[in-house]
Amino acid sequence: DASLPHGVNCYSAPDLAGPWRFEGQALGHLDVRVDGVPGPFIIERPKVLYNPHTATFVMWFHLDDQSYRYRHAGVATSLAAADRFKFVRSLQPDGLPSLDMSLFRDPLDDQAYFIRSVDNSYIGISRLTTDYLDSMGMISRHSPVFEGMAIFRHTNGTLYCVSSHLTGWRPNPLKVPSPPPRRPG
Repeated sequence: DASLPHGVNCYSAPDLAGPWRFEGQALGHLDVRVDGVPGPFIIERPKVLYNPHTATFVMWFHLDDQSYRYRHAGVATSLAAADRFKFVRSLQPDGLPSLDMSLFRDPLDDQAYFIRSVDNSYIGISRLTTDYLDSMGMISRHSPVFEGMAIFRHTNGTLYCVSSHLTGWRPNPLKVPSPPPRRPG
């Protein structure tokens, strides 16, 4: 809806084929307030997971200033997927600048993970806390850098990450990055 200010809009459909229905704005840029940092903020690439432990929907998104130098992640929550989300916090998970990002919840144990481009230098994967509101530390670092990361678990149990090269808005083929070498011991 062009009449709404910048933010995250929510749509629903019975399946991917649609029809899609506009549910309203889930989070507006004016909803984001960070002490000591003037807005308005840019909100990009939102991802939402349902947390069965807290019965809440948790949204992570790239949060930046107009010059793209803030390089934080934002976190917001809601009790329903199509309701308004409440901004919780701004952070640089593990103290690292976060750009393009994704989330993954393992269906085997409901453990959630935050996947992001760290300052366009490498891909970092961090385990999230039980409430999905913070990082518990980086568990994997992968170079070269990619964006548009999507992790999924195959029916055989293997985890895969599909991503693309850093080419801005220019299309490029998807890649399955090779795993980092295993450390002995």
